[in-house]
Amino acid sequence: MGGVTMRDLAKPAVLVPVVACLGITGVTAWVTTSWTPVLASLGWAAMYTVVCGVLKRNTRPQMLEGYPRWSYFLSVVHQGLCLPVIWLLLLRARHSMRFTTWLNLTWQGPPHPLMLEQLVHCSIIGAMMKDFWVYGDLNQWFFVVHHLLTVVGDSLCLCVPSGVGIVTLNALNAEVLSVAYNIKVLYPSTASRLAHLVLMGLSNTGGVALSVLFALRPIPLWWRVVYCSLAGMILAFRCAGWFITIGELKGSGREKEDERE
Repeated sequence: MGGVTMRDLAKPAVLVPVVACLGITGVTAWVTTSWTPVLASLGWAAMYTVVCGVLKRNTRPQMLEGYPRWSYFLSVVHQGLCLPVIWLLLLRARHSMRFTTWLNLTWQGPPHPLMLEQLVHCSIIGAMMKDFWVYGDLNQWFFVVHHLLTVVGDSLCLCVPSGVGIVTLNALNAEVLSVAYNIKVLYPSTASRLAHLVLMGLSNTGGVALSVLFALRPIPLWWRVVYCSLAGMILAFRCAGWFITIGELKGSGREKEDERE
C-alpha cells in the first residue's frame, strides 16, 4: 500500500492522529448505530494509498513546499477527480428534488439511504486519514490540526439532525475548489496564483454563507455552535493560505518590475 510499512505505522507522528481519526469515526458509528462511515472511510483511505504508490513510481522526485511532488497529484485525484464524479452522480440522482428540499434533508431521508451524500464525507475523511501514514514524519503541526478538524467536521456532518444538503454542499465546496492550491504549487505562475486567489475566495465566501444558513436551522443550539466553530477554524487555515498567495503575487510583481529596470 504505497510503500507503507508496519514500522511507519508505529511512529507516534502517524499512530496518534490515525488512532484519533478511528476514535472520531468510531463515535460517529456509535451515534448513527452504523459502521458504514468507518468502513467506507477506511476503504477510501486504502484506495488513495494504492493511488499514492502508483504516483510515487511515476512522478519525478521533487520536494515542493515541504512535501513530495506526487502528494499534490494525489490531492488532485481526490479533489479534482473523485469528488467531482460523486458530485455529478449526486446531481443526477437528486435532479427531480427541489434544491431547498435537498438542503433541508435529514439522514433518514427520503430517499434512504443517502449513500452519495455519505460518500462525500467518507471520501474526505479517508483522504485526510491516509495522509498521516503516507507522509509520516513530513507532517507539520498545522497540517495535522487542519486534518483532524476536517475529520471531526465531516464526522459531525454524518450525524446532523437535518440540513444534510447544506453540510454536504459545504464539504464539496471546500474540498473541490481547494484543487486550485495544488495546481498552484505544481505549476506556479501568475495565472495559477490568480486562479487560486479567485477560486478560494469564492469557496471561502460560499463556506461562510452555507455555515450561516446552517446556523439559522431550527435545531438544538449546540449543533449550530459546534458546526460553525469547526467551520470557522478550518476557514482560518484556508484564509492563511489565501493571504500567502497574495504575498506571492506581490512578490512576482516586484520581480517583473526589477527585470524591466
